[in-house]
Amino acid sequence: MFARWSDRAAGVAASLLLIAVLVAGVALAYVITTERDATTAVEAAYAEALSRVEADPEDYEARVGLAKALGASGQYGKALNQLEIAAELRPDDPEPLMLMGVVYRMSGSPEKAIEAHERAVDLTEGMGDVYLEAYFELGELFMEAERYEDAANAFEQALAQGPELVYVALSLADAYEQSGDLEAAYEEYVRILPTSPGNPDVEEALERLGGILGVDADDPDQ
Repeated sequence: MFARWSDRAAGVAASLLLIAVLVAGVALAYVITTERDATTAVEAAYAEALSRVEADPEDYEARVGLAKALGASGQYGKALNQLEIAAELRPDDPEPLMLMGVVYRMSGSPEKAIEAHERAVDLTEGMGDVYLEAYFELGELFMEAERYEDAANAFEQALAQGPELVYVALSLADAYEQSGDLEAAYEEYVRILPTSPGNPDVEEALERLGGILGVDADDPDQ
């Protein structure tokens, strides 16, 4: 059951900020490693970011754009270097830190990914959608580390950022259940049900947990 949810959630979290360049990762890798002239729109985006960085080393947007391209091509170390510089240029912006977390996760360094996301959410200013995804990524990383209570806290924070997203709520219910808080998990599934009518996973969870807790699945409000 949870595999379907985690697959869908991972597709969102892996990440919205990198999705455009991930689609074109092969083309970018070819351009970056061979240093050929840019001929496509995606290649031109990489070339433009590199040119802007060379012209103005303090161009924040160019640094982030270059980091995304490098990360998409698998050059994680170089991507992280660009993101560290971007974070120094805008120390109050959570985006470079969140992207560091994504790159660390992609490169197989989950503890560093957690640290980067925690740095991102510790900032007091930024865009709500960035914080939502940073908290969600953090929750996913905690789930992978079997730190289920920490995961639940992160997913709660993600939901608090708004808007209400079903995949985040499903992940929160999963975290509650994995942490052993079956009542909280059941209550979360009940809360989700009106926004996800007919969802077989939610209905199965209500029936399963209702049986354990002695609640009639046909009357989840009791």
